[in-house]
Amino acid sequence: PTNTGQSTGAPRSNKSPQHERTPSPPEEIGSRVAKFFDQKLFYGTIVKVTDPDEPLWQVAYDDGDEEEFDYDELLTAKKLYAEHKPVDKKKRKTKSTKTK
Repeated sequence: PTNTGQSTGAPRSNKSPQHERTPSPPEEIGSRVAKFFDQKLFYGTIVKVTDPDEPLWQVAYDDGDEEEFDYDELLTAKKLYAEHKPVDKKKRKTKSTKTK
């Protein structure tokens, strides 16, 4: 995506809907997400929490661009990723819990 690191979505709100649980910022690190830019779907990975008090998550897209997601943007991107996961060439592999 051609993005300067600033979200082009609606202004950020510090309040999340009361009926939804805000994910713990660290538990989302490593999650894959997706977002449309100019009608093209781009995939990325949550790489860090930039502000645990808001919270804001840093997304690194596969093409090298980055941006921050607030809670609502994170939910949207995770949902979009779930819908398009089968075509993600870099999807995360599930870690095995077995040890030998």
